[in-house]
Amino acid sequence: MYISMKPLTGRQKRNNVAWIFGLIVILAYSVFVNPAQSNITTCRFHELTGLDCPTCGISRSFYAITHFNFKDAFTYHLFGPLLFLIFLLLLAFFLVELVFEKAIKIKSLFIKLKWFAGLLIGFWIITWIFKISQ
Repeated sequence: MYISMKPLTGRQKRNNVAWIFGLIVILAYSVFVNPAQSNITTCRFHELTGLDCPTCGISRSFYAITHFNFKDAFTYHLFGPLLFLIFLLLLAFFLVELVFEKAIKIKSLFIKLKWFAGLLIGFWIITWIFKISQ
């Protein structure tokens, strides 16, 4: 595994701040807004087709996780807890880069993550197709 740490450029700092802000908004929304009781507009895909979209249940799953209801989190969306964990890890990664002002590149891990992401997305689509076919 090859780890490279170079100083962050101004653009990378701005990108990290944007990522951190976005992830904090998503995670804060998960803590404070109960999707089952909010008046937020529903999924457009569901409104148009009557079918659940691949991300239907993610908000409810995130809400359940932030309130330590892990069983419901998996029930609402199978990948909700995994995606929530990925968001937490991304938040930590961008914070570490910003605090230490170093761009962290892990070459061999990046290749493995691409394969993992591809498999995860493929499995996600297969489970979605199975879900809407029932």
